[in-house]
Amino acid sequence: MKTVSILLLVFVLTVQLLGVYSAPTTLLVGTPFLFNKFDYKVDPNRGANLSPAFQAQWGPLGQQLVDSFGSGNL
Repeated sequence: MKTVSILLLVFVLTVQLLGVYSAPTTLLVGTPFLFNKFDYKVDPNRGANLSPAFQAQWGPLGQQLVDSFGSGNL
């Protein structure tokens, strides 16, 4: 029982020293973002509805938009 207590104490101190966000500790403990619930409205048809207007402004597949990123004129 004493050995288990000492091992548990060593583990807790190691976790605190390494920080919860380091990679090996995160694999064991997890992150605070692991169990968050993100709730937002989603419209699966929105992209299809906006596609003709987007293509009219930026060309097929947004090629003119991609070209404008390279020119530095946003």
